[in-house]
Parts: sequence; structure tokens; C-alpha cells
Amino acid sequence: NASAVLPRDAGSYSVEATVVDDNYQGTASNTLVIRKAAATVSLDNLNQNFDGQPKPVAASTDPAGLSVITRYDGDLTVPVAAGTYAVLAEIDETNYEGSATGNLLINGAPLTTGIADINVLEDAPNAIVDLNAAFEDTEDNDQDLIFTVESNSNTTLFDDVALAAGVLTLDFAENIPGSSSLVIRATDSGGLFVEESFEVTVEAVNDPPSFVKGSDITLDEDAGPQVFTGWATLISPGGGADESGQSLVFEVNIASATPNLTFSTPPAIDQTTGDLSFTTAPNANGLATLEVFLRDLGPGDSPNNNQSPVQSFTLTVNDVNDVPTFSLSTTSLTVSEDFGGTQVIEIVPGPIPADETGQSVDYTLNSNGDFANVQVDVPTGEIRVTSKTDLSGTQEFTITANDGGAGGTFEQNFTVVVNPVNDAPAFSVSTSLLEVDEDFTAVQTINVTPLPVPPGEEDQNVTYRLSPDPSTVSFAEVTINVNNGQVDIRAVPNAPGDEVLTIIADDGEPVNGTASQNFRLKINPINDAPGFTKGSNITVLEDAGLRVFDPWATGISPGGGDDENGQELTFFTSVVSGDLSFAQEPEITRSGQLSFTAADNAFGEARVEVYLQDD
Repeated sequence: NASAVLPRDAGSYSVEATVVDDNYQGTASNTLVIRKAAATVSLDNLNQNFDGQPKPVAASTDPAGLSVITRYDGDLTVPVAAGTYAVLAEIDETNYEGSATGNLLINGAPLTTGIADINVLEDAPNAIVDLNAAFEDTEDNDQDLIFTVESNSNTTLFDDVALAAGVLTLDFAENIPGSSSLVIRATDSGGLFVEESFEVTVEAVNDPPSFVKGSDITLDEDAGPQVFTGWATLISPGGGADESGQSLVFEVNIASATPNLTFSTPPAIDQTTGDLSFTTAPNANGLATLEVFLRDLGPGDSPNNNQSPVQSFTLTVNDVNDVPTFSLSTTSLTVSEDFGGTQVIEIVPGPIPADETGQSVDYTLNSNGDFANVQVDVPTGEIRVTSKTDLSGTQEFTITANDGGAGGTFEQNFTVVVNPVNDAPAFSVSTSLLEVDEDFTAVQTINVTPLPVPPGEEDQNVTYRLSPDPSTVSFAEVTINVNNGQVDIRAVPNAPGDEVLTIIADDGEPVNGTASQNFRLKINPINDAPGFTKGSNITVLEDAGLRVFDPWATGISPGGGDDENGQELTFFTSVVSGDLSFAQEPEITRSGQLSFTAADNAFGEARVEVYLQDD
């Protein structure tokens, strides 16, 4: 371009070349083209969400920093509205060229056509909501939308709220009425969402109450008032908390019954405890079918239901033989020990059912008595009581009437009281005659043997004494053991005698407190040998003549006691050895005087024996 400066920028240049040489010449011309360097353009931020603001794409170049002109659907204006736009980004540089194309997606939020409110009855089946039909999105397919439950104002209304494949499933809680507001959000792939709310209303329905009946009942006739505790179980008003305060009433109807089965108190069931109670009429028996249902006080018009299904059970009352009742003229007979005669307790039969008048009743006693003889007349039941010797006490008896039918026995108790009367403390003695000779040496004993003690008197303390007082007995030493009654007799020297003594036993009771036994004490007299004290040996001179020694014998006694004081005493002498001869042999007077005369011119020694003899 007529310049000697070498070109650098892209473009087209006219080139003229001239030979500069002294020896040569020549020229040439042509066109120099410097093409633009290739650069790359990259587009970003092609997906954006609509927010009412322009949404330009981002263009970057390599090399970086090149100027780029971007057109949207051929327009330089940056789009705002949601939609898809063709993007052309071209490098606007002298020395570089390059471009990139793409599509800008301005994502719009999903749209909803609304969700209809739901109204159902309590315990309704699951409700199904097709969310794909309620929401749409321009950019995304329905299945690409993400659904969430953003809020549920009453979660207790549902057992479950589930979302799957664009379907909302509402699983209603059992027996829960009420309402809830739910908010559903649909979110597209760009994160934009739309929310829609709807109301769910569950209308309360009165549920029937319920219970579980007990088993069939069998009992015997005349069983009296009956209460079967907790016969009805699992009693429920039905429904949920809204029905928990309802009042309940059991109704029991007799569907059928045999003619002889009637009630004095008809069957009824307590609505709180489930106790079944009734009383059959006297002598009633047979079979009845009873029907039971439970009713609450809520509404009963459809779709409400305030009554449980009817349940039935059977009541069997077995025919039972009536016991032969009776009463006693007295239930307590009191007598004294060893009473005389016969005491009688009468039987008064009770009413007899008409169908049992032909029965024969026998009477028996459980015992014949420990303290008295107690017997019953089998056909009439008359009770007769007689005494048993020395026995007393209190005993309860049972008299039983038996009509021979099943279970046909009836009992009454009565008491016989035999009051104790004290018995004298009887005993025996080892002998009624104790006879010994005077001056006996061994202690003589009379033993007391108590006779059997009547029952109830075993603890009495019996003491013994003698009458008359043993100190008055002069011919023997007599003592008695107060505890066992043993009498000991010891000799008094030279004392005979004969006396009747009485042993008295005393048990300390004011009535019949003593008993006695006599014995005779006889001590026979025995003649005692007389006695004396001899004098000393005597020495005299030959031819001394009559010699008298007074007294030579002293202490002369008839022996024994006073009974022998009058006896005549005689001394006897005898020369038994020696060479001395006597003109008068030795003699001793009763007073003890010794006299003798030796023969003339006699001397020597003589041995003389002396003895004293009574008459």
C-alpha cells in the first residue's frame, strides 16, 4: 500500500516490488493477503431460569479477551422471556475470527391447573391424586417434575401420605375425622417450582361399639345371686378418640327358655366391668338362650351405626335335689356332770318342695359323744343325751339329714355342754388292819394308792391328813406324808394299843373336796423279861455265919411298860460250881436282899447263877 512498513494486521495489501540495483531494473506488483487468525469461542450459561431479568449467555475466547458480538435469534437484544433462543456469538476483532452457536433456554416455572378438594367419610379407602394431571411444564416432561408435600396441617388425619411417580396417595388414619390443608410443590429440572394447596375433609361416622362375649354358663338350681366377673371383655365404644366418651348400654334379651327357667333378677351386664349378673327363681331349672348387644348413645342413622352385632350364649341350670332342711329345738344343751335321766333335742323339719314330698329322710350324727352319750333316732331325728360317769366338757355335734337324692344332705350343729362337778379324791389303802407286836423294830407303812382321776381334775393338788391327829396316839409314833398319803408307824417302847385312824384326802375344792379311808392300828402287848443289876462278888471269912447283903440286887424291874407293873417277881439262885458248901444256900428276896450261910469250917469258892422271873 505504497508504504515500506511491513504490514502486521490482517487485511489485503497492494504490493509493488522494484529492483534497486545499478545494473538491473525491474518491477512486479501483486496483492498480499494476511488472513485473520482463527480463535475459538465457548458459550456458557445456556440454561437459565426466568426471573424477569435479561438472561445473556457467557462467551469466552481463546485467546482470551477477544471481543465477541452475540445475537439471539439474530437479534442483539438479550432475551428476558422464557423460551428457547438460537445464539450466534462471533469474534469482533481485526486479527481474529471465530464463532460459536448454541441454544439459550430460559426456563419457566411449572404451571398448575389446581387440585380439587377431597371430602370423604371416616375410615374411607385411600384417596389417589394424579399430580401429573394437575401440573405441567413447558420445558420438562411431566415425569421429570419433582413433587413434594410442603406442608400438612393435620398429620394425625393420615397413616401415610405417599408420593410415587407423580401419584399422591392419602392413607386415612382409622377412626380419625377432621380436616387438613396440604401444599404440593412441583419442581422442574431448573429448580423452579409452583405450589398448589387443597383441603382434605374426613367427616366423622359413628362406629358401632364392640365387645367379646364370655363362654356359655352352666350352674345348679338355687345357686343364688350370680356374678360372672368380666364376662364381657374388650368393651369398646368403637371409633377413635372422638367416641371415647360415649355412654354404653348392654341389652340382654331372653330369646328362648324352657318353661321352668325363670329369673327373680333378670340377666344384666355392667357396661364398665363387663360383669354378668342374674338370679334364677327358686327351684327354677332348664335351658335358656340369651342375646346380647352393646349400644352407644351416638347417632344410628346411616352411615352411622350405634349398635354392635348381636351375640348369643346359652345358660343351663341343672335340676338339683333340694336339701331336707330342718331346725333344732335348741342348738346348745347345758347339763351338769353325772346328770340323771335323758335330755332331748327335737327336730323341726323345714318346707319340702312339692316334687320331693315322697322322699324318706334319715338322720345321722357325726359322733356319739365324748362327755355324754348322744344318740339320734334315725327316722325322726330326735336327739337323746345321757350322762357318762365322771365326764364333763363341751362338744359340738353335727346332725345330718339325708333324703337319698343327689346332694340331698343338710346339716345343723348343736353343742352339748357338760359342766364339771368336782369328784372326791378317791383312793385305796394297802391294808385296813395293821397288827404288830409291841416293840416292833421295822417302820410299818400304810400306802395310799389314788384311784383314777376324772378328766379335768388332773391338775388338782391333793393333800392328805389323819384323823384323829396322830399326836394323840400314845402307843405308837404315827406320821403321814401330806403329798402322797403314806402313813409311817414307829414303835413306842413297851406300848401296846388298838385304835381306828382315818386317812383324809383333800383336793381343795369346796364341793366334794374330801374322801376318807379307815384303818385299824393294833399293837399287841408282849411280856418283857424282868431285869436287875447284880451286886459285886462277895468274899467272907470262914464260919462267918449268916451273911445278909441288902440290897445286893438293884434296879429290879418287871420289864416292859406300865402294863407289867403289877407282875410278881421272884429271884432264883443256883450254885453251879465250886468247892464251897453252904449251910444255907444263897437266896435273894424280891427287894434284892442277898443272904447265905456257909457250912461250918467251910471255905473255898462257889459260882452262883441268879435270874429274876415274873409271873
